[in-house]
Amino acid sequence: MEYPRVIRVDSRYRSSGSPTAFSVQLPRTVEFPPETVCYVSAVSLPVAWFNVDTFFSDKFYVCESRAAGVQCRVITLDAGNYPSVTLPVALAEKLNAGKSFPTMSYSVQYVGSRGCLLIQLVSISGQTPDGTARFQFPSEDELLSQNWRTANWTGDADGFDSTDLDTIGDLLRLPGISAPTTSLETGLLNVSPTDVLYLHSNICDFGASIGPRGESDQIQRIPVDVSYGFNVNYIANGSSDECFPVRGSYNELTFRLANVRGRTVDLHGGFMSIELTFAPRM
Repeated sequence: MEYPRVIRVDSRYRSSGSPTAFSVQLPRTVEFPPETVCYVSAVSLPVAWFNVDTFFSDKFYVCESRAAGVQCRVITLDAGNYPSVTLPVALAEKLNAGKSFPTMSYSVQYVGSRGCLLIQLVSISGQTPDGTARFQFPSEDELLSQNWRTANWTGDADGFDSTDLDTIGDLLRLPGISAPTTSLETGLLNVSPTDVLYLHSNICDFGASIGPRGESDQIQRIPVDVSYGFNVNYIANGSSDECFPVRGSYNELTFRLANVRGRTVDLHGGFMSIELTFAPRM
């Protein structure tokens, strides 16, 4: 029996898994000869993830110093969509909860003319300002450096996890090198940090592609060019650079939709459909 020229998959009809990390059982075992290529001819899915989601830009690392010592904290923002109006309020609330400055507080404001956030330490009314108070938002490069963490990151139960660095820095575009300060202006605020997705699958002949994190099972890069609530409809025409070799037999296909950091995307009740097209190598 010849192999199918097209396989269409919808995560509603998965045999196991979630709508974005799932398996589908094929109605029969499919055998692909050695000179077969495949390409992802279509993908459709809703933009249903939040700009701050679980494992998606939800972590915020801060080092606080004053004469009495240094405190390092990991702050986790609640999942949700945060435009420029509500993000400063949520950030200030989290920063001020558990801060180590008794007479100072964080002020977070959106600067519309520059599209950024201004984060400052300000004295609490009626309190004596602490002239030694400083805060520091370490960059991802610093957090990934064992030498930097050994020298600067204190605390035994600080919650730091080098495997979970999907930080809010993707929204704020924080500088690559940080320094203790009383006032910080972020980069241009990016309220839609997930601008590209990657589709992973076992249909890929491992080694045919290399992903941004060294992955060998990515079969398609999917640009996200619409806003929250709309549908991404990706269509390809099968040009040579979109094709990848497949071989062997399959009775089950697996798929996973992830962001650039390898985190599986949560569609919050939504589903995705995928179309694979197969042909002999030309």
